[in-house]
Amino acid sequence: MDYHFNLTGSARRPLVKALEDFTKEKATCTKAPTFCYHIGEHITLDNHGVLSVKDAEQENSILLTLSEHGFVPEEQENMAVTISLPRNKFTDENLERLSEILTSKESIIKHALGTESVAFEVDEEKISFPWFSEMPSSAELSAYTAFISLLGKAAKESKRITGKDHAVENEKYYFRCFLLRLGMIGDSYKEARKILLSHLQGSSAFKYQKEAEK
Repeated sequence: MDYHFNLTGSARRPLVKALEDFTKEKATCTKAPTFCYHIGEHITLDNHGVLSVKDAEQENSILLTLSEHGFVPEEQENMAVTISLPRNKFTDENLERLSEILTSKESIIKHALGTESVAFEVDEEKISFPWFSEMPSSAELSAYTAFISLLGKAAKESKRITGKDHAVENEKYYFRCFLLRLGMIGDSYKEARKILLSHLQGSSAFKYQKEAEK
């Protein structure tokens, strides 16, 4: 996919440096008249500041890294954001499991992420999650990307999904347990868990509200 950064000439260099740091690969630049940067096999930046990313698996991480360096493409300024996973990593059965997981936790995922739908779209290259009507902060985008990646992992590893969507007394505790089951464990996910629980009611430490009030 292409992203427009409205950068030309030497103004592109800081963005290229951020991409080099991310990929651990040295950029090469073609000669006149194109003056196009190539970073690895799947990333190019032309002389008009148009970034092309041909690796769906890394696309989200690349955009997140660039946003952390202050580079936000025109396509994402005050616009909807779609997180995606590579289609070739999932079988049709995996997609069915993913749908079952999302259906069983639909209400609380909507509340936690502030989204109106948990539907996903599938084409030959990507599984897209068009859940966000506005551009999240870099920390939020990192948390949401980690969450969706773990949902995908669970869909590939689960044999059977049980349970139906229902209202819960203590949203934070219920969703925290779900996050831990997905594998969002340890200090590396601490900030992501905090963000994902921030819009929910209740206590993450106690299952029942009366226990939290003691």
